[in-house]
Amino acid sequence: MKALHLIKLNKQNFKVNAPAMSTLICVCLVSVLFMFPSYFNGYPFVFSDTGTYINSGFINKVPDDRPIYYGLFIRHISLATSLWLVVFMQCLLFSAALWSFIQMMLKEIVSTKYIVISYLSISSIILTLTGFPYYLNNMMPDWITVMVLMIGLLIALNKPSSIWIYVFIVWLIYTHLSFILTAGLCCFILVVLSTLIPHLKTYQSISLKLTLCAVSLFLLYPIGNAIWGYGLRYNKANPIFLTATFVDNGLLKKYLLEKEEAKQSYFYAFANNLPPHSSAFLWDSNSPVNKNGGWDVHTESCAQINTAILTSYYVEWVMIALSNTVEQLKLTHIGSDFVSYGEGSPPRQMIEQHYKNELQAFINSKQQSGNVGVDFGSLRKKQDLLILISIFVILAYLTFFSTSNKLAFVGITTLFFILVNAAITANLSVLGARYNGRIIWFTIPVACLMIITWLDKWITKRKEKQQNYAR
Repeated sequence: MKALHLIKLNKQNFKVNAPAMSTLICVCLVSVLFMFPSYFNGYPFVFSDTGTYINSGFINKVPDDRPIYYGLFIRHISLATSLWLVVFMQCLLFSAALWSFIQMMLKEIVSTKYIVISYLSISSIILTLTGFPYYLNNMMPDWITVMVLMIGLLIALNKPSSIWIYVFIVWLIYTHLSFILTAGLCCFILVVLSTLIPHLKTYQSISLKLTLCAVSLFLLYPIGNAIWGYGLRYNKANPIFLTATFVDNGLLKKYLLEKEEAKQSYFYAFANNLPPHSSAFLWDSNSPVNKNGGWDVHTESCAQINTAILTSYYVEWVMIALSNTVEQLKLTHIGSDFVSYGEGSPPRQMIEQHYKNELQAFINSKQQSGNVGVDFGSLRKKQDLLILISIFVILAYLTFFSTSNKLAFVGITTLFFILVNAAITANLSVLGARYNGRIIWFTIPVACLMIITWLDKWITKRKEKQQNYAR
């Protein structure tokens, strides 16, 4: 009898937990589907920076030009055995975050059944009509950009009690310094908007809190570096990367030729012979930076030059920054970074060193053949069309519906997050499609949620009219 009682109890528990189990199965299924680009390629995609991330995680050393935290993620999630585990975890984290985000936005208006249908539909659109799955399947932290936005919105609108989601977003933000800057500036803009626009007053307090959190994380970042033995400082290559942007926009040459104090600079001798672009300035062995001591030697002098340029040419820099931001927003092409990496390249070296059992799979992958086998041009056209329609839907929703509701706040935040991301990456790094492509697609699921909400309101009003007519 006791055993029979336990069986009944287990059945009851199973029934109670069935929705949670269904959700878990659904999220895991979507995660596996999001891994399709890696299946098709024959191996996870890599980028030139992948080698640095892998190496930093294995040797527990902070690189000069980026945080260590994504490298640690690769090392430990892969169990030092397989990058396939990393791809699965990236897809799983994104799928779970997307489910939580959609559920938060729809739970008050539709049943769980329709939330699941909406989740699967939006996931299918992302998988088949956007380039984002290729970011999820790449050994780079670009996929985390949208995670910062989604988890940030979950915290702002849902106010979860679990401490782990706050720990999680700290890790997300710390995987790349651009995420701290983007999140912080976006939140500050929301503080200003919520102060000026009465309908957004509801979100002023949380926007201010998130801004202060982002500023605090930025200020505390050197402590993390110190814990990993790098010293109480930011990554020392940061000033050199900013100087490299002045190579692209011509302000470095202008400063060296026009300012008297520039004659004391090491770089003055190269004023008329600077590298043609920032990549050559940073990586070419004949670059002024690398031919005489490397980054370690020139960090301080680059910092001084940066300060001088920003104070002397601030108006010109602002105009260039605005132009660069617009240009960055136009860049949406997909797949241009999927080139082959031969012997001696950092990605291949690190895979050979730390994932030797997967080296042959890496060599045999479509990426290594130089032809991934995907019509990225056609995919881009479909994605761009959907993005344009989605932006129109978001703007229409903000125009005709109350801006005080949650979905309007999501729409406003998404648009400004995309704008700030473009501004930060275009002016503190380089113009590149992957920087904009990693986040601008998110307008599509936001627009889908707005359409679902509008349809629900329309159906509800129609039913009310029919009931009134029947009476």
